[in-house]
This record gives sequence, C-alpha cells and structure tokens, in this order.
Amino acid sequence: MLETDNLIYYSYNRTKCDKVSSSLEREIEELFDELGINRIYSKIYIGLIKLGGKGTVEDLIKHTGLSRSLMYKGLKELEKLGLVLSLATKPKTYVLSPPKENLKRLVKNKVKSLIERTEHVTSIIESALITHIGSIEPVYSTIDGWNNIINMVHFVIKSAKHEILMFIPVNFVNEYIVDLAEARSRGVYVDLTISNISSMNSRIMDKDLLKVATIVRARPYGSRLIVIADNRMVLLAPLAWVSGEPLGIRALLAEDLDVTFIFTSYYHGRIISSSLVIRRNINVGDKYTFVNIGTALDFIQHAKKYKYELLAKVRGLDNITKRQVILEGSIYDVILKPHKGIFSLLIDTGGIIYTIGGYRAFIEDISAQEVTIEVTDPIQDYLSKNSNLQ
Repeated sequence: MLETDNLIYYSYNRTKCDKVSSSLEREIEELFDELGINRIYSKIYIGLIKLGGKGTVEDLIKHTGLSRSLMYKGLKELEKLGLVLSLATKPKTYVLSPPKENLKRLVKNKVKSLIERTEHVTSIIESALITHIGSIEPVYSTIDGWNNIINMVHFVIKSAKHEILMFIPVNFVNEYIVDLAEARSRGVYVDLTISNISSMNSRIMDKDLLKVATIVRARPYGSRLIVIADNRMVLLAPLAWVSGEPLGIRALLAEDLDVTFIFTSYYHGRIISSSLVIRRNINVGDKYTFVNIGTALDFIQHAKKYKYELLAKVRGLDNITKRQVILEGSIYDVILKPHKGIFSLLIDTGGIIYTIGGYRAFIEDISAQEVTIEVTDPIQDYLSKNSNLQ
C-alpha cells in the first residue's frame, strides 16, 4: 500500500518534502501502470509530493524535467482523474487531492470495469463455443484423468441451452450443485437422478435440492456417470473414478446426435424406470424447451400426475412434405414405452390431432426438433388433499 497519507498535500507553505524514497516512487509508478495511467504522469504526481503537495507548472518542470506541453497534458489528465486540483491563482497552482480516498476510488472503478469486461467477454466466448459445438461434425473424445473428467462435466452442464439429463453418485452432488442451479436459473430443464443413495445420505433429497432440478430421482446403486446435454453431447464415465483417483481412468465424450439419442433412450429405459424416489419442482408459468422427445414426454407425465394443465409448441419436420412446421395446441395423450422404443406425443391443435415423434421419427406426423411445454394451471385442491405426492 502507498504510504502517502502522512504527506502534507494541502500545505500552503513552500517547504519541500524531500523524504520521498525511491521505493515509494517505484510503488506509485507501478500503481499508475496497473490503473492504466501513463507512467510519465506518475512523475508529475511524485513531483507534487516532493513539493509538499502544492506547486506551479514552473516548479514541477524543474523537479521532473518534463517539457511544458507534456506537463500541461499530464496535469489535465490528473485533474480529470481527480488526483490533482487546480487553484485559480496567478500563476495557476496545482495541489494534490486526498490520496487515500481518490486512489482507492480509481482502484475500485478499475476493478468494476475489469469484472464487467470479463463477464462480457466470457459470455461471448461461451456463446461461440456452444454455437461451434452445435455445428461441427460428429466428434468422439476420450478424457483422461480425474480433474479433466470433473472439469468436462462442468463444461457440459454450462453449455446446455435447453435440457440436462444427469445420473450422478450422491457424493458428487455438491461438486455440481452451483452449475445446476445456474442452469435452472436460465431456464434449462434439469432431470437429476442420484445413485448410491442410502439411509445415511438420504437427506440429499431434501427440498433444497429441488432448487437445482425440475425432477429429482434416486436409486441405491449405479455403475456409471452419465451427463447428456440438449441431445447434442453425452459424457460417460465409469463409477470407479468417484471413489478415488485411480491411474488411467478415462471417460468418453460424444458430440453426435445419433449417439446421444441412443444414450438418452438408455437413460429413459433403464435409469428412470428403475428410480426409487421421485420429487418434482413444477410451478405455474414454468416453460421448458426439450430437444429430446423422451425427456419432454417424461416431464409431461410427471406434470399430468400432479394434475397440471399443459400447452405444447412443437417445431419440427413434416414427415410427408419434409418441410419445417410449427404446431401449437393442448396435449391430448402421451405414449411412452422406452423398453419398446415408443416415444410419441399427441397434440390437439383445435380439432386436428397430430402425432409427434422424436429425432428421425418416420411413423408419426412430425419429427420434432424442439418441444416447448408451458405449465398453465395446477389443481391446488388436488395437491393439498394428496400431500403425500409432494
């Protein structure tokens, strides 16, 4: 920290302050560098300190050796920054403003500016990465090492724009709970299944967990970790890595629609169907966009179980004309039989009922690319009378 508080910067005598050490000069120069202020101007600032906090242009030129034009330019900039004040005397006199308050103010403004710029730049970078990931050819990668796998799971969660399916051991919930909460805050549907649940750690299923997920499930065992984002990325890791840091541990990351579709079907067919505990966090006004039809249908079934009214908007491909279509209407029925590979949604658009399938569906009328579900009206009396469902 700069030891300038004891300097007499409002002194109105001509006593010079010659006890400015070279180390203090160096600290002032470095501080000006970090604040983005021209280092030459620090010489003017130091010159005023040596003059006892007050001096004319002529005094400062003698002490610094700077040219007159550079001196006037520097004093004008220091005045603008609030570090120097000018007195209406003849000749004009310059004095140091209180250094503690004004230097701290500049530091705070600089930090605030850096934080805002960093947030802006990182959002652009993340957006560019997400766009790039969605547009590249299928890619399959292996991820080696404990820390790399953990960090890649963070990345997959943060890159999700619409939905996340996650099967994770209970002892790693705290590692990702902040990321999942942030994802939910930006409207991402989070379907979380927690494995290795026992009576010892069943408290993980308390209400706080519902703040980070729409649907929460649990099961007493698990053989792997799975994270699926937007039917675009799937990360698969063996469960062995969560119990220690074994050498050579490896995970698979696939950025391929076909592969993620297969894994999502597996997720619905094996993991969801064997879940033991189901919690929900569904509220009037909630709106979710699903890329995978299976996830959308599973959510609809949950919402219907609690007597919520739902509206659907589907964007997809007409399987006869091969043209892009958008359908809106109420949900007529859901046909979800993962073990048979059946995932269909029936929508009443106002007298006409359409069947909606998922990725590359060909039997249904529409092959859905996005399904948006809006929760419109729960029957509160039903929920209050059946509190065990909550």
